[in-house]
Amino acid sequence: MRLNSHNVSLSLKVFATWADQVFVKRFFLFFLAIALLATSCSAGSQKTASSATKDESSKNVLAETDAALSSSTAAGIPDALAFDDPTLDESSTSDGRTTSSDTAKEPAIDYRDVSLPATSWVATAVGSNVEVSAQPEGAVTKSFPNPTQFGGPRVFHVLDLAHPTHVKVSLPSKPNGQEGWVLREDITLEEIDFKALVDLRNNSLTVWDGDDIIVRTQAVTGKASTPTPLGTFYVRDIIKKPNAGGAYGPYIVALSGFSETLETFAGGLPAIAIHGTNQPGLIGQSRSNGCIRIPNDLITQLAGNVPLGTPVTVVT
Repeated sequence: MRLNSHNVSLSLKVFATWADQVFVKRFFLFFLAIALLATSCSAGSQKTASSATKDESSKNVLAETDAALSSSTAAGIPDALAFDDPTLDESSTSDGRTTSSDTAKEPAIDYRDVSLPATSWVATAVGSNVEVSAQPEGAVTKSFPNPTQFGGPRVFHVLDLAHPTHVKVSLPSKPNGQEGWVLREDITLEEIDFKALVDLRNNSLTVWDGDDIIVRTQAVTGKASTPTPLGTFYVRDIIKKPNAGGAYGPYIVALSGFSETLETFAGGLPAIAIHGTNQPGLIGQSRSNGCIRIPNDLITQLAGNVPLGTPVTVVT
């Protein structure tokens, strides 16, 4: 076939047009790939940033929740018991369970030795009422019904047995430290060797049966604004609670003492007690309204073994 200059020129133009189109297409595809890669990287960065923002948001929500819980527990659940109001409402979980272990893990504690009397005497009322006078054979100044409002026998911690017709006892009255004399004929007397020590220095409770320690544990005690009062009190009532998962746990071991900073509590007198808890994570801290909170298994053990009238000494 013969090629003239016109045909050659036309062929070169066709080739050049084709080459230009291929180059443009490849150039376009190259930049399209770069654009897609850049978009993907940008989306990944945004996703990472979004994830980080979400994580930070979650942390903030948890922090706010922890702060709210801390504020709530710092305010204290109603544990300075108003014994004059036995229908006092309680705070509890919806299903009666706690969110952490019932028995708190106890770190090593330096339990100090405090000298306590080996034995003590308990006076138990025999009639429906016990009259108290300021002096033996003096005028009656107080009267205590028997049984107590919780249905248990009326008891007193004995301070002096020397008088022939009267016995000096500690009174479960506010303010703390009140004493009085009761007729021997109105009571029976029993010597016991149970005793308990609450040490506010290390937030601990120790209970003895004779020389044997039956309970030794860390405890929640009163916070700075509502401290657990110092002195020697006694077990005046043991109350089983219908809701073992409530704020007081399964039992309240009610003491004869009262808060020295609160005049009333939940409509009644701010009595002090040893009881269980539905917040075992606070064990070992000073967070209560004055009561002593211990693990639920230990308050159950105390309720089943400690007699009424057991002296409980609080030291710091």
